[in-house]
Amino acid sequence: MTTSATPPLTLGNFTGIDFNQLLQAVIATAQLPLTNLQSQVSADHTEISALGQIGGNLTSLQNSLSQLQTDATITPLTATASANAPFAASVTGTPLVGTYDVSVHSLAAAQISASQGYASNNSTVGTGTISISINGGSPATVTITSSNDTLNGVAAAINQANLGVTAQVVNTGLAADPYRLQIESNSTGTAGAFTVSTNLTGGTAPNFSTSS
Repeated sequence: MTTSATPPLTLGNFTGIDFNQLLQAVIATAQLPLTNLQSQVSADHTEISALGQIGGNLTSLQNSLSQLQTDATITPLTATASANAPFAASVTGTPLVGTYDVSVHSLAAAQISASQGYASNNSTVGTGTISISINGGSPATVTITSSNDTLNGVAAAINQANLGVTAQVVNTGLAADPYRLQIESNSTGTAGAFTVSTNLTGGTAPNFSTSS
């Protein structure tokens, strides 16, 4: 019988090869798809969290706007002036909430009415009545008799009636007819506006014109 021996398999010389490093490289390559998937999942979670935060903020904003609308309906805006302000304020339309400064360029003045000129403060104006109406109210009547039918007498009678006006005779300094009967309101603005009418006979009745 004839027999033969099989020679052993020779792989060659592998001196210098780091099999542990080679194995780690193979494992890392195999894990790449899993690592990428985990990174994508983490990114998706971050995006979902951000969207959730935005949604929560929008809900809070909506609630705040709803509250503002409710407050404006239940409690309308009002305008107030400081305690010493010489005016009142009111709201129209939809103004912005805030504090506003007001500049006053001119103040209301008291009405002053004066008659035509007379030669003397004792000039006779006649007898009858003088009626004065303040702020559109019912006229008050002052009776003029022969005892007070001069400029001085009429001024005194008006003041004694306590009608809300003050009368006086003024000297304008003019060369001719310098004396005038002047009536001034005790109140400023429209509240003190007045009209004067006369029903006098036997003298030169005063005709009043308004200077302020």
